[in-house]
Amino acid sequence: MAVATTGWSCKKPPPAGEAGAASPVTVASAGAGAVPMAQPAVENTRRRVDPIGQDPLLAAAKTRLDAGDVEGFASLVLAAPLPPERAARAAYLAGMWLSTSGRPDAAAAAFDRATQGAALAEPASYHAALELVKASRLPEAAERAARVQSTRPYLPEARLVVADAALAAGSRDEAKRLYQQHVKGLSGAQKSRPVRWADVSVRLAKMIAESEPKEARQLLRRVVVEAPVFARTSGAFELHA
Repeated sequence: MAVATTGWSCKKPPPAGEAGAASPVTVASAGAGAVPMAQPAVENTRRRVDPIGQDPLLAAAKTRLDAGDVEGFASLVLAAPLPPERAARAAYLAGMWLSTSGRPDAAAAAFDRATQGAALAEPASYHAALELVKASRLPEAAERAARVQSTRPYLPEARLVVADAALAAGSRDEAKRLYQQHVKGLSGAQKSRPVRWADVSVRLAKMIAESEPKEARQLLRRVVVEAPVFARTSGAFELHA
């Protein structure tokens, strides 16, 4: 869902995508190789960001954004003397713009500011984690993601950020534990599948192929049957054969 920016002539940040989709972000960790990190699309929280275009304190920021100066916009928004909750919403919006303009470090800092607002604390932590992943700052990404404890739909995806970061850092046991927790209960109805279930199933199957071959085969079979297109592109067909 796009951010509401009533009164603004500038374009809105592009939507992150459809729910459940994942655009992998590949990062490299010494000794761990390249690990595809998910950048899930969860944007329901954009509803909580109030329009700020008519706020006189942010008039100059609006002008910067109209001119395409995202960094200037973010700088003015973050410096505006707003009440705490409104400042948090403004920081969240600044983080979104910085993210879509390819500035992950600055976006993460803005989202960190947004966590000071109670309503956005967990969603902002989640988005900060995603930006830190893109900046290859994996330990910090895992720390931000671990702050998400209750807010859905962010909780399952935040857990995967921690798992992916653990795998990239070489902590295979921790990654395995979190992946298994994520796909637990997959034998239920298809409509209850968690986000990235097929990707995580294949990744987990590869990790436990020797130690737990029966579970690995069950995971691969489910992907082959329920997600045949992904099975072909991920190598699940070959692994299951």
